[in-house]
Amino acid sequence: MSRYFIEKEEFWRESVSVWEESGLSARQFCSQKGLGYQSFLSWKRRFLESSNYFIELEDQEVSLIELNCGSISLNVSTDLSLPVLSHLIQALHQASQKC
Repeated sequence: MSRYFIEKEEFWRESVSVWEESGLSARQFCSQKGLGYQSFLSWKRRFLESSNYFIELEDQEVSLIELNCGSISLNVSTDLSLPVLSHLIQALHQASQKC
């Protein structure tokens, strides 16, 4: 990977991070920062697709948890093993991208 690409990726990763904290819509953020909206969306999508999703669950007495991704929602038992739960989350994410 070239140094130029690494610097470009770092710039866009930082921009996406600042946007997430800003409370602005992506279009408003890009307008204020002078960024190309389509480029921003492309990099944001790239980071989203390459990231791992980890959700910290609080230690509470519950028997079901609800997983939501896009328009898909699942209620699953808290008795599931971590590998099974991880697989379900990954499948839910993939299915939501196809809907």
